[in-house]
Amino acid sequence: MYILCICDNPGISQEKVAESTCIDKSTVAKAVQQLLQGGFITRQSSAEDRRVNELYPTEKAKEIYPKIVEIIDSFNMGQLEGLTDIERDIFIRLLQKVFNHVKPKP
Repeated sequence: MYILCICDNPGISQEKVAESTCIDKSTVAKAVQQLLQGGFITRQSSAEDRRVNELYPTEKAKEIYPKIVEIIDSFNMGQLEGLTDIERDIFIRLLQKVFNHVKPKP
């Protein structure tokens, strides 16, 4: 999910990754370190605020991004198998509504 977040938002800060994924900062920091070591992302200090680290996907991350999306889509469709199109739409809207209430407010 970190690769998805960073690929979808190049230059995102670690703090914003934590906020958008609803995962604590220390866990995100550990994952970022692993992604850096694995060559999936790069980290640069922000030109506007040197205290902020901006995260960018590497070509390695961009190459696997479509496969990750495909796997997630396949999993999601499998979970929704047996539901009608209307039921799927209602279910997804309800999940989004629940997620918006769970997501911490800035």
